[in-house]
Amino acid sequence: MKIKHLPIISGLLLTTLLATSCLKSDKQNYVLGTDATIHAIQLDTVFGKKVPLTIDQANNKIFNKDSLPMNADTVVNKILITNIVTGGSWITRKLDARLEAHLEEDKDTVYNFMTDSLNFTHPVELTVYAMDLDVSRKYTVTINVHKQDPDLLSWKAFAPSVALGQPGRALEAIDENLFVITPDAKVFKAHNMEPEHWEALVTTGLDGITKIDRVVSSLNKDKLYLLANQKLYSSIDGASWSEIALDKPVDELLAVSKNRIMVVGKTDDGVSSFGYVQLDQQTSEMVLGSALPEEFVTDRVVSTFYHRNNVAMLMLKSASKEKYSYVWMSENGENWDKLVSASDEKKCPFLEQPQLFYYDNRLFAFGGEGMKFYESLNGLDWNEASKKFQFPSDFPEQGANVLTVDANHYMWINFDSSNDLHRGRLNKFGHKIQK
Repeated sequence: MKIKHLPIISGLLLTTLLATSCLKSDKQNYVLGTDATIHAIQLDTVFGKKVPLTIDQANNKIFNKDSLPMNADTVVNKILITNIVTGGSWITRKLDARLEAHLEEDKDTVYNFMTDSLNFTHPVELTVYAMDLDVSRKYTVTINVHKQDPDLLSWKAFAPSVALGQPGRALEAIDENLFVITPDAKVFKAHNMEPEHWEALVTTGLDGITKIDRVVSSLNKDKLYLLANQKLYSSIDGASWSEIALDKPVDELLAVSKNRIMVVGKTDDGVSSFGYVQLDQQTSEMVLGSALPEEFVTDRVVSTFYHRNNVAMLMLKSASKEKYSYVWMSENGENWDKLVSASDEKKCPFLEQPQLFYYDNRLFAFGGEGMKFYESLNGLDWNEASKKFQFPSDFPEQGANVLTVDANHYMWINFDSSNDLHRGRLNKFGHKIQK
């Protein structure tokens, strides 16, 4: 029914209302409403799930905050609005000439939501007419659908302005900045995650240090920690460093949990033991726990925090004769347990230069032959990651590569064989909620 018939329909409606009013009384006056607002609206289910719609009355817009999966475009191209609550009497929709092959230009038509399906591959315009037919209100209805595969890992390469590829370097991300810290105590910073522009920082608090053993960041990505000359230092900007006063030397910096720096130290009898230093307390005490097992070799340590179970996890550089790489786990820093799968098929293959990180609620590791990612939900059982979670084919081969994950779910990798810096992220973490 075309909009040209609207005056006739409106006239019939008014005639009926007036006739009814005359039959009942000659003294009562009926005032027709001026409300042309859409108060509620519900779309049909998509893949069996409801699609919550937000009504922005200030801007006359209706939309879904959380975009639908990318393959939903074949569903929303012909879908019903199952319920709509308005204060008006008529709703019209504008037929989009881009979607209606028989149209030469956009046209309005009276809309019956109970029978007329709509094509939401483009925004749809609905006009609500109040009961008095003098007031109307146009709404633009947009159904957002992802245009990218959310589970695909996308990469981009950058060429840093300085040489970052020194062996033994650390790559960390805190407070929207990238840092590279070299073993000879040089600190480079990329402001605001601009990976092509780096600044060599002038540091304070690291005087006399010629070799940095290890660098880690805090869980909430706001502080850096490093180990040098058996002492711990911290910094919030990479330039100003403060020594953490301790009653014992630190042999190894293992990981940082929510409230502890996990370390290796020696007892008064000279026994190398696991231990921790409590964060945010005015104390110099290092608390030591169990002795290091013989197989716990600290030539190369990579660690992460497993948020699913609130535990720290680390991976060591395996001896070349080893067939597998293993994860060690600790809740408190005093004891570390080696996680060994009951099935050889589920063990992580030997990684010569291991990297371990937590991403998308899983553990990932790489650093072996062929530059493959391996994933695990528990640190025990490992599988090769899906085909969507892979390095590009032109990535360099394995080496002493360094990786960090920032607060925006970007993975940053600086390769050992080149100065290239690569940034990767699952597409779903780039899908912003529509405002």
